[in-house]
Amino acid sequence: MIALTRLRWLVFGLSGLFLVLFTVALGLWLYNTRLQLIDRTRDEALQLALAAEQQLVSTLFHVDLSLRALERRIERLGPDLSPGGEEVRTALIDVLDQSLVIRDLTLIDNDGRWVAGVLGPRGQALSPSVTIGRAAEAANAVPRVVLSPPLRLERVDLWSVVAMLRWMEGDIRRGWIVAELPTETFSAMFRPLIGSRSFRISLHLENGITVARTPHDPAVIGRQAAGWQQTRAGVGVLVTSTTLDRGEEALVTVRPIAMRDLALRISLPSAAVLAPWYRTLVGSAIAWVAVVGVVVLLTLWVVLSLGRQRLAIAALAESRAEIANQRELLQATFEHISEGLAIFSPDGRLLSWNDRFLDLMDLPSSLIKPGITAFDVTLFQIERGEYGPVDNPEAAARERVTRALSLDSYQLERPVNNGRTVQIRLQRIPGGNMVGIYIDITNQKSHERELIEARDLAHAASQSKSRFLAHMSHELRTPLNAVLGFAEAIRSRMMGDNIDPRYIDYADHIHRSGSHLLSLINDLLDLSRIESGRLRIRINAIDLGELVHKVEILSAGMLSAGNHALNVSLPPEGTVLFADQRAIEQILVNLISNACKFSPRAAPVSLSVTRLPDGQMEIVVRDQGSGMPPDKVQQALTPFGDVVNDYTRQHSGAGIGLRLVKALMGLHGGAIEIESALDVGTTVRLTFPASPGGHGIEVEG
Repeated sequence: MIALTRLRWLVFGLSGLFLVLFTVALGLWLYNTRLQLIDRTRDEALQLALAAEQQLVSTLFHVDLSLRALERRIERLGPDLSPGGEEVRTALIDVLDQSLVIRDLTLIDNDGRWVAGVLGPRGQALSPSVTIGRAAEAANAVPRVVLSPPLRLERVDLWSVVAMLRWMEGDIRRGWIVAELPTETFSAMFRPLIGSRSFRISLHLENGITVARTPHDPAVIGRQAAGWQQTRAGVGVLVTSTTLDRGEEALVTVRPIAMRDLALRISLPSAAVLAPWYRTLVGSAIAWVAVVGVVVLLTLWVVLSLGRQRLAIAALAESRAEIANQRELLQATFEHISEGLAIFSPDGRLLSWNDRFLDLMDLPSSLIKPGITAFDVTLFQIERGEYGPVDNPEAAARERVTRALSLDSYQLERPVNNGRTVQIRLQRIPGGNMVGIYIDITNQKSHERELIEARDLAHAASQSKSRFLAHMSHELRTPLNAVLGFAEAIRSRMMGDNIDPRYIDYADHIHRSGSHLLSLINDLLDLSRIESGRLRIRINAIDLGELVHKVEILSAGMLSAGNHALNVSLPPEGTVLFADQRAIEQILVNLISNACKFSPRAAPVSLSVTRLPDGQMEIVVRDQGSGMPPDKVQQALTPFGDVVNDYTRQHSGAGIGLRLVKALMGLHGGAIEIESALDVGTTVRLTFPASPGGHGIEVEG
């Protein structure tokens, strides 16, 4: 016992150690996964930055070449250029036409005065403070194109940047060549690099002023990027900031453009970066909970098993003592059991039996001795006449015994000479022996005969009930029609308007209740007529289009009361059904009434008609109501078999609608099939046989 207790504590310790190691390993794996995801995103951002840098350098190189080509062409025109001259304007236009990124070209002298331009003096919109300011000084300091901060030009109302190049003639500087570049050009240039990903690419001056952004966002152009110094300090690496990209937390890579005083910033929102990791985190949490649950359950199972084992050891000693007692008890039970028992060997020798076996089979004790066989017993019974006249008793006995011993189980019922009826069950058990159980079923057979007589009486009573219902339905309809007539007279003020309005309301309630009762009586009458075999239907060719239209009119009140829409689907070609029109109308109105009654307000109801390949006609009524469990479908088809659940409990009904539909379909030789599920809806499928040989046939129910 002490060893088992120590073993249980060892199991608890090992389970706790496993959970700790598993939790640590899972945490390290998640941490490593997060680092790998960030590293992979950083590599993607760096690759994207390199691609964007190539595009930008290529574009600026193109602008540089265009401006230098213009400089050489102007130099060939000579030093005496008249402002606005046609030759220099032509040169500007030629260079502008060959460029895909330059919107306008302008020549400005050393004093910032306009010399020539494509748009002319009136179109020149560059501020001298801009052109001669920082950008002009940079252009004077280095022999390359430099970019100015973005400008919002009034003549186009768009953001642009100015690219400037020194205008030299030999060693003499005459001014600057100025090119206007739309900022959206850079946004469009970077857009194919992003594709469908969530990356954002922005172009900045070295002081953080935003030149362009992809996706394009005019609101940030010309403004210094928030947290620029923080991201600038992380050139070429991935850093985290909460102030970039309109306050979103983002992972940012900044790459300076050599010799251009520009920088590219590649950013991706942290939510997009870590979304896969968060999904992995959720899955890992679920896995951790599952593993912990399994380990706890296994630990409890092992501990409980050890406890049961301790109890089993204690009980083992007791069970050994009980075995001897049970052996004696079994022998006593074998002798005092109410059924007859006999055990036969595989070759038919009788091994053991009880006195009840001898009594039931009316066998003398002098016959049943050790070593007797089933053949000897059967031959004795045949010779006694229990199996009727037999020409060759020995052959008949051998055939019966051989057949019984060749089977694994065998059962029969037969009378015995003592007047009893005995049921004999033979069953093979492990080892090949056969156990025979002999049961006196004399009283059971007598009871079965009594049940058959009672069934016949019940059938007769059912017929009487049906006739009584039919008679009572007729008797009830006569006064009920009078009630409905007088209620309608009061409700319609037939005797004048001088009447208390409350009586009008009372009469309306009386009329509605009476109409409902009359409908139930009619259904009961039809059902009783069908069950009594007195309902006749007349088969005719029915245009289903007209029939469905009439059913829509008859169901309009029920549909509008619940704001239900009836969706009708008919074959494009005309469809004819051979059936009794009144019965089919009654079937469809009942099904639509059920669909409206058990569907939530405004839920649609559908009715569809399909001709099957074998010529049968199928009508389907489907709703999205409360439904019923599949195992309750047959109950709904029985008389008064109202299936109640939390939703249907609030609706009235006698529970005979579906039973009446089933009975009417039976008269047509058709079938009804119901598919239903709780909170999903119900589908009722009606299948009619192919058209009969003639019209106007009367079929007796």
